[in-house]
Amino acid sequence: MLLFQLSLASSEVPSKVSAAIKGVEDTSVEINKLTDKYDSLSLAVRNQLAKGEGIAAKLQEYADKIDNLERTLAYLQCVKAIEDTR
Repeated sequence: MLLFQLSLASSEVPSKVSAAIKGVEDTSVEINKLTDKYDSLSLAVRNQLAKGEGIAAKLQEYADKIDNLERTLAYLQCVKAIEDTR
């Protein structure tokens, strides 16, 4: 009986080890796929952020120009008001 159990155990171990190795290999492949996807998405996000920074800088430039124009307009309106009182 003991020999039968040992024989049965020794024949099951290689198949269990093979199944475990196959599971690890499959998991490793999935991890590599996910890592590649992560790298790709990370690059896409960095590119979009870089574009956004350029747009933000341009918008700030426009806002500064508008602010300057508004101050110039206010100055000219003051000059006109002074001229109108003469």
